[in-house]
Amino acid sequence: MQRNMLRAGGNCPYCKAKIFFYYEEEWLYGSPIRTCKKCGKNYVDDRYHEIAVEGIAPNALSIRRNGIGLLIMLGIFLIAFLIHFYEVSHKSGYSLEFCCLMVVALFGILFFIIDSIRILTGAKAKKLEKLREESVKRLRNWSYAKELEALDYPVPEEYL
Repeated sequence: MQRNMLRAGGNCPYCKAKIFFYYEEEWLYGSPIRTCKKCGKNYVDDRYHEIAVEGIAPNALSIRRNGIGLLIMLGIFLIAFLIHFYEVSHKSGYSLEFCCLMVVALFGILFFIIDSIRILTGAKAKKLEKLREESVKRLRNWSYAKELEALDYPVPEEYL
């Protein structure tokens, strides 16, 4: 790989192809060196983190964060439901947007409930430990560790 490998910012730095569902603040686990599906060239995606080096995402195992998210989703659902109820009962019609918003909020509520259950049962911690082991295995490959170091990734000395 090139020492001057370009970093992605939502698009492939070489062919400018859009990276599907790119959210800059997202914290994903795996190799930060990614391959463009369109042109086949490698680039650095800063959303990906080697868990053996950087650890888990802040608040990854936070019930409090999930509680706040759950309350926000409940609030969104309640507001959309009340507007929808008003439209149906007083205007003899409804906006499809508020129905869709209620469905999206329900999926959000379900996500936060399931994630909280996974945290409380330890299933999420087990999954993160498996990802850490995979990260250690990748970093034990000397050429991969050197490649990351050449890209200014903070690789611990034990892997170099």
